[in-house]
Amino acid sequence: VVVVVAFLQGIDAMRPILAPIGQAEIVWNKTRDACNKTKYVPSHGEVICEEPDSCPLAWHNPKTNMSSLISATSCTFPSIGNTLDSITHRCDHQPHVAPNRSEPSTYQNRQWLQSTRMFANGTGFAAIHNEFHGELSGNLSYCSYNSKTADGKCILWSTDLGYTIDGGENWDLVIGGSPLFTLPRKYKKDFPIAGYGELGLALYNSHDGYFYGHVSRHYNNNTGGGPPNTAAEGTCTYRTRTPHDPQSYRGWNGSSWSTTWINPYLETPQPDELWKHTCQDLNKVAGEIGVKAEHVNPRRFAGPLTDISDWPSHAMTAWPPGNNARVSYYFPSSNASQESEAPFTSWDEGNTTVDLSYWMDPCSIGGLNRYHFMYPSLFDHSSPFSLSENAKKVGDDMTISDGLSYSLIGNESLYLYAVLEREFIVRFPMAWFLSANDVPEPPFKPVNISLNPEQCTSFQVKGAPLAGVDGVYKRTSAPKHADGSYVYQLDDQHQLYRFDDVWKLAHMNVGPVYYMGPTLPKSRGIGVPVNGWDYGCVLFNVTCAD
Repeated sequence: VVVVVAFLQGIDAMRPILAPIGQAEIVWNKTRDACNKTKYVPSHGEVICEEPDSCPLAWHNPKTNMSSLISATSCTFPSIGNTLDSITHRCDHQPHVAPNRSEPSTYQNRQWLQSTRMFANGTGFAAIHNEFHGELSGNLSYCSYNSKTADGKCILWSTDLGYTIDGGENWDLVIGGSPLFTLPRKYKKDFPIAGYGELGLALYNSHDGYFYGHVSRHYNNNTGGGPPNTAAEGTCTYRTRTPHDPQSYRGWNGSSWSTTWINPYLETPQPDELWKHTCQDLNKVAGEIGVKAEHVNPRRFAGPLTDISDWPSHAMTAWPPGNNARVSYYFPSSNASQESEAPFTSWDEGNTTVDLSYWMDPCSIGGLNRYHFMYPSLFDHSSPFSLSENAKKVGDDMTISDGLSYSLIGNESLYLYAVLEREFIVRFPMAWFLSANDVPEPPFKPVNISLNPEQCTSFQVKGAPLAGVDGVYKRTSAPKHADGSYVYQLDDQHQLYRFDDVWKLAHMNVGPVYYMGPTLPKSRGIGVPVNGWDYGCVLFNVTCAD
């Protein structure tokens, strides 16, 4: 691992720059590593259950001195090792098993373990994302639909509180506890998706003794989920001093820590009191640029970087909008520092977005949008070790807990983990730089895609490695497609056509697909690509032969 620390010393730090320093590595491959447990999906029957569906999450078990890595899904299995560098996927035990109860009032339905906090004695607490899916219940009293809809009808999100007493071997729901974060209304049939969603790690603030965290929240206009005549979507901040007590959590409402969460099946607030159960979005802070991304995950700096003048106390990564392989990052705003009255409620962007597209091998997991990039999360493999070593010497239990929870970051063994299309978990070696220093160039270069004229009636394929693909493809008499494209044919088994906005060289409607063209913005039109075939990995050209 490259250590980028020495050249930073003695330089005035303003806003650090996060950048990749090495090619992406595959940590988990569904084809190779998925456990054989299955689940039933109405439209597909029995399918492999394990599909990474959340930001990668890690903790270190102080009882066994082993680290676990997960990306929560319908059935979550961990990868375990002495360090995150030596993990092996295990199929013999699930750290959390969702109750999968069928009633929305239980708030114990489909669940994702998303935020864990480990203590030195092997106890810990967790925030667990919960979803009720009426459209998949088969119960028409809950939903008029039997499959997912475009606006997510019949889906209600909430958060439950979990705990461990065995170092994270098992994370169970707090017995008899109320749901942690809920909308102040009951589930309502056929309403669009709403509730409290994805969660980031909980941070301990030594300046006031509170644990702070972030949770996304979405409610629709005049549905009882928020104040009348309002709708909102974003991420808000909560805090607690007693994390095992769900009644102790309070949210920031823009002026005070007074937001409370209730179980609407036990109490019903009046419309003029719904504001008491609504927290403020990070991107609604007056005068600040704000956070425009999802799946936020804060971390605390530790180690040599903190000796640099003006170095930030924390950083937060997030998943920005769009389909490209990018991660956003933020630093606490001056009015939301750890010493303020409202810590971690506002974050400024700094140099905010890292493009990871050309740090992935185009002939395996990279290329031109080969796999959908999802759920970025930053870890330092040294968090339970060297970054918390001094805390162990002086008995600083909360920094030890930070380390065990992989919430400490430095510049020794920093990685950005992410999910690709729920098929892979990958990690990128990363480092922090100052604006005065050049960050490394990516090992792979962008491919400039050229398009043929749309009026061409024949195309020559030349240089394709697969036998039988080369040759002249001529327009057939098949009707023009709805997007304005035509079908071109070399012979009975080789056609050139456009489907779902992508050109293909294939045996049409039969298979196989020999090569796929690049995915391009609609603004580029429907011309046949000259180059960039097979995600830019295979070098051959398709040119107009008129």
